[in-house]
Amino acid sequence: MRAFCWIVGIAMMASFVACGGAGSPATTPTAAPAAKDPVTAPRGSVGGKTMDGMTVEGFDDFYFEIEQHDKIVMCQVTFRKLPPTADIAESVVRSAMQSAIKKHPNQEILGMAFDLNEDALPDRQYGGAVTYKPSDKQILTMRERDGLKTTEQDQGEYLVQVEENKTATGIKPARRWLTVAIVFPKSPSENEVKIAAVREIENLKARQLDAKVFIHTGERANKITWRQTPAPNGKFMLVEYKNASGVIAPNWNWGDLVGPSEIKPEKPETTPIADPNPASTARTWTSADGKFTTEAEFAGSMAGKVKLRKADGTTVTLEADKLSEADREWIKKRAAGK
Repeated sequence: MRAFCWIVGIAMMASFVACGGAGSPATTPTAAPAAKDPVTAPRGSVGGKTMDGMTVEGFDDFYFEIEQHDKIVMCQVTFRKLPPTADIAESVVRSAMQSAIKKHPNQEILGMAFDLNEDALPDRQYGGAVTYKPSDKQILTMRERDGLKTTEQDQGEYLVQVEENKTATGIKPARRWLTVAIVFPKSPSENEVKIAAVREIENLKARQLDAKVFIHTGERANKITWRQTPAPNGKFMLVEYKNASGVIAPNWNWGDLVGPSEIKPEKPETTPIADPNPASTARTWTSADGKFTTEAEFAGSMAGKVKLRKADGTTVTLEADKLSEADREWIKKRAAGK
């Protein structure tokens, strides 16, 4: 599995070069070197051997290898166990890349992360494979180099993450699609999943792209904890949307397939909870941890809950303590008529 991931990564790296990203000729990918035993691999050097003893944000249960492969240098991080957060995992990979850059400042470098079973970590657990090019002297993910964006929004009952995707350079026909992760804090009911999936697909319809919606549970701010949710048929819950037909197709039986006529967004609320000043204006709201923002209009608050109305008329109700201190202070002043 590790060797296959390297071959794919190197091929993708070569496609960036072929497009002029690095200003050098594309290389023909060849088989990656045989993976080493992650437990018994030697420590303390570079050039095919592992580097150990580094601590990143208090975490040190990993090692990394820096190897020359044709015209590309490979920086391979192996986690003996996953760090507490995805942010730490990303910092580990980028620190290993810095070590590789010091040794090979004038070469292209590809960095990836694996576990002790030699399986590549999912992108969400460490930010994804990263690349370094001497031409721009930046460490960027492949998605960043491809101009693909990822957005996240707290919807109150769940977090939704939307990733843009496209086929690799040179693959025909070229296409784009969206990958959506809906993350619940605890296992949702099938009805909750159906409501959330249909709602988010409706919100994305204007982009006119196919979408794959995956259902997860975990801590919103820590992607290391995200786990796919099993469906009654034993598969992991996946809902696909086909833009051409407008059909929504789950990979388990949640009833009849949902067509365009059945997709109904939330109706705008006509009665705010308790906004004493009806002349509300849209503003940027920030989560308590500062990681998420959303543009919405204040629609009232009551009993520790806040209702926000988005530009499309849909509403979101969430706990007031999930908002930043500045937002809560704004609400207090609003309630006092200031």
